Amino acid sequence: MNRAIRTLAFAAGLALPAAALADTISVPGDFESISDAVEAAAAGDVILVAKGTYPESVLVAGKQDIEIRGKGNPVIQAPDGQAGITFQGSRGILLTGFTVEGGEPGLRITGGQDLVLSKITVVGAVGGGFLFSGGRNLEVTSCRVEGAGGAGMSFEAPVKLVLAKCVVEGAEADGIFVTGAAAGPDGGDAAVLTGNSVSGTVGAGISYVGGRVLLEKSKVADVEGDGITVLTDEGAGATVSKNRVDRPGGAGIRTEGDGAAVVKNRVSGAGSNGFSVQGSGALLEKNQATTGTVGFALAGSGEHVAAKNKVKTTSGNAFNVTSPGNTLEGNAATAPGGDGFFVTTSGNTFTANKAKGAGGAGLHSLQSAEANTFDRNRFGTEQFPE
Repeated sequence: MNRAIRTLAFAAGLALPAAALADTISVPGDFESISDAVEAAAAGDVILVAKGTYPESVLVAGKQDIEIRGKGNPVIQAPDGQAGITFQGSRGILLTGFTVEGGEPGLRITGGQDLVLSKITVVGAVGGGFLFSGGRNLEVTSCRVEGAGGAGMSFEAPVKLVLAKCVVEGAEADGIFVTGAAAGPDGGDAAVLTGNSVSGTVGAGISYVGGRVLLEKSKVADVEGDGITVLTDEGAGATVSKNRVDRPGGAGIRTEGDGAAVVKNRVSGAGSNGFSVQGSGALLEKNQATTGTVGFALAGSGEHVAAKNKVKTTSGNAFNVTSPGNTLEGNAATAPGGDGFFVTTSGNTFTANKAKGAGGAGLHSLQSAEANTFDRNRFGTEQFPE
């Protein structure tokens, strides 16, 4: 359709058939502002925004199946007290290639479905970088938040969330915060968080509450709270794998819920436990904790499995076992400042574990030797109650 006709139709408030409206719209070629281009857009349209600075608050409300693409990384300067970009009740929207300066928050999404955001940078937002409330089938990839006044990225009650390759630096609350995530009627993972990076936040690095989640291949460093926390709904389960956490003020990786799988992660310099599991039936396998205080804490209802994990040079105990009925096999504690394995409960099975150079005992149990099962371990020194 001729762009001049589109402009006249928009100015006159005329309604045209969707097929006739489908077009490529340029800013500032066809419209001076992004907001006017979005308001004029119909299903199937592509809005191309040229490099430049746009002092406005962009509203995408009730739109369907449009693309908004920045060329040369255009900058949206949010007015004081307003969001840089707001989505309300839209579906099938792609937004890519923008920087938002300021904003309260930088970007806000309320409801909506099938939304894809990529290559969006938010700098210096007052009320948080990205703020999502509700929404279904959200995909956020390769986005960045710097210096947010609240959480870097906050998601409340999302259904089917994918968050990948995003970076948060210096947020005044949690770096990435997800709560109330759900899988919806189709089941599966409520959220997939992969390849993200968080550093220098006042709160936790990544905090997740909700249904089944896959959290993998992410990096967290120098946060004041826990590095990664995962609290899942009853029976939901979680997979936390191949993440790296360095120098968190609290725990490195903490899970609460049943059946979590914590595999091949690395934690160094944690302010409290390197790894902490609550609930029951967790699997901890091939993880590593170095420096920090306690390496691994097995708590909650118990019946966890800890296999082939390594702890090196913690200031406290390497393994704290305070829940019953756990299986520990092939774990290694090297030069912990406290005990290699500290046990307060019964019904545990220890097989082929080893402790070397512990500041305390290799094995320190508050239960009698008969209260737990030991086979082929190399603890060095062992301490049981008299």
